[in-house]
Amino acid sequence: MGIIQLGFPTVLIYPSQGIIFENPGGVCRFKGRCCIGNSSAVSIGENGVLTFGKEFSASATLKLVCYHYTSFGDNVRVRWENLFSDTDFHTLSRLNGKSTKGYRSIRIGNNNWFGCKSTILKNTYTPNYCVIASNSLLNNNYSYSNPILIGGNPCAKIVEGLYRDY
Repeated sequence: MGIIQLGFPTVLIYPSQGIIFENPGGVCRFKGRCCIGNSSAVSIGENGVLTFGKEFSASATLKLVCYHYTSFGDNVRVRWENLFSDTDFHTLSRLNGKSTKGYRSIRIGNNNWFGCKSTILKNTYTPNYCVIASNSLLNNNYSYSNPILIGGNPCAKIVEGLYRDY
């Protein structure tokens, strides 16, 4: 088994539709083994910097949009149908004439585990040993303490002292 594995069939309920890996000039770093399951898409923009830590694993239907900066720590596990996007491709105008940024960084700590169907947006920071409940919306700094379980929409602390032991 290679260090980088793309499109492996791990979940029979998601038929393999291949994998899309788009990188027209951004930077993609692999610090160790990386496995991304079938029917997934990774899009790195021209100015994007994407880093996968050691032992990254995502099962079927990962959607990852990196046009600014996204990093995953070591031993991160991502389950079905998660979306990570460090940009929304939109800026909002303020009455004073200034605009918001359409992008911000995503920084995922070591030993994080993401349940299925969550959305992780720009400006998300998670601590080490963090479990993210299914169907959560992350768009903030969740560095409360570790280990910790967070979840919901909007995402908030559920319980401290709980982590996924691999």
